[in-house]
Amino acid sequence: MKKLFVDKIKALRKSKTLPGFFRPMFWSYKSLDMDPEQHKNEIIVQTINYGGWMHWKWIVNYYGKKEMKKTIQNLPVRAFLPPNLKLISLLLNIKKFNYAPRGTKPRYKSDIPKTWLF
Repeated sequence: MKKLFVDKIKALRKSKTLPGFFRPMFWSYKSLDMDPEQHKNEIIVQTINYGGWMHWKWIVNYYGKKEMKKTIQNLPVRAFLPPNLKLISLLLNIKKFNYAPRGTKPRYKSDIPKTWLF
């Protein structure tokens, strides 16, 4: 049984395209041209936010729990809808998220207080 599962994962990784059932979620992209490795972040965020259980199972089978957890932790927490983030954090046992600070970096040199200039 385990060998069948491993073979299935290998076949998924070789496919290099998204299955057809992802098409409605990626209507603004050319979903048939999306490479699951190259567009990993977009696929994971869109799937967690708008996908169904079938989509979630596919991305976990394709990327693996460890890679999913690492990717989600590196993405800004604001990329995810709060209820979906809560569910995926429980399913993948994610405790640490990337809470990117807002407005900490001055945009223009004139915005930097003179006491900061050396």
